[in-house]
Amino acid sequence: MQLDYYTYIDQEYTYSPMKAKLTITVDKELIPAAKRYARSRGKSLSQLVEDGLRQAVAQRDEGFAQRWRGRFRAAHGEDERSARLAKKYLDP
Repeated sequence: MQLDYYTYIDQEYTYSPMKAKLTITVDKELIPAAKRYARSRGKSLSQLVEDGLRQAVAQRDEGFAQRWRGRFRAAHGEDERSARLAKKYLDP
């Protein structure tokens, strides 16, 4: 029988399924800094790791275009090559 539990978040109880324990290995010097980082954001180290894993999985599910959309800006080169390319692809 798997039990479920309620988590107290922002003065409300929210339902979430039972969580599983996971053992990970990290650099010993990283742990105190990671705990400080999590505490400064009002999270536990477990929540921080879970958020990172969720983000990594979500990014993996996105296609190339979705991952890179909005991260590039058009170059405004003043050289001859840029002018030829602009004329070829941008001018009607």
